[in-house]
Amino acid sequence: MSFVETIIGTSTTMKFDSSLITIYEHVIKMTNIAIRLKFFRMNVDENFFVKLITNLLSLEYSSF
Repeated sequence: MSFVETIIGTSTTMKFDSSLITIYEHVIKMTNIAIRLKFFRMNVDENFFVKLITNLLSLEYSSF
């Protein structure tokens, strides 16, 4: 598996766990993934990525 595939896989399965990190840290981790993808010239649509981040939040943040 290539490094880019690993990054994409991580970004789509990285669930937020409030017992381990804050929302801020979660968003920063996801932002870093987007930056890594852009480094490899992968186009990352910002609207899609924001939706992905909010979808990976736990149910306690479902109002987003």
